[in-house]
Amino acid sequence: MTSTFFRLLNDLAPFMVPMLHPARTLVEKLCIVSSIGRRIEDGNVMVRSREARHFYDIWCLLDEERSPALEQLRTIDHVPEIFGDCAQITERFYGSLPKRPSQGFAASSIFTASVFEAVRKSYDKMCAQLIFPEAPRPSLDDVVERVRANARDL
Repeated sequence: MTSTFFRLLNDLAPFMVPMLHPARTLVEKLCIVSSIGRRIEDGNVMVRSREARHFYDIWCLLDEERSPALEQLRTIDHVPEIFGDCAQITERFYGSLPKRPSQGFAASSIFTASVFEAVRKSYDKMCAQLIFPEAPRPSLDDVVERVRANARDL
């Protein structure tokens, strides 16, 4: 009886979900946090929780056991296209092109202690509000460490 009931519910039926390529999402989020770093360096230290969530997303996308993003960046030959698409979308909707540091995203100022400290309060607040209690809750230091550990690929 119960199994018949659940089969009749539409909300349990499979459905298609269009989504972005994980490597492209990772690149976009790295561009966003790099621009936050430049903004902090320019004296605008206000970082909203919705911006701070990108750090958690980056940590998740760099988890090789759960996300294909890093492996995709290593193996696909579309990386220039990914950066180009990200730059084009950002320019169209936000008016400025993301900048990738010449030594890669891990070299971005946002991942230096003096700059990422400005994000800590917003990041901690975001984690408390948005991350399920049972989910892993990395510290901002954990995020930065994971980015630095993967510097060669970013």
